[in-house]
Amino acid sequence: MRLKELRESRGMTQQDVAEAIHVTKGAVCQWENGTRIPGLSTALMLADLFRVPLDTLLGRATPEEIERDAS
Repeated sequence: MRLKELRESRGMTQQDVAEAIHVTKGAVCQWENGTRIPGLSTALMLADLFRVPLDTLLGRATPEEIERDAS
């Protein structure tokens, strides 16, 4: 999961992310550390928050790869 990378690239704190999607800061920390993963609905909210496809959030594809594949 690329959550930490996406969060930091936007200058957000874990608390900012937590408040934006109505979870605890601890949950965001666990997702970033890989000790837990968010459920599908939460992952979709995260992808929407960062305006990236779910595949990018999950680390399966970069935005550039998705753009190339769509062409």
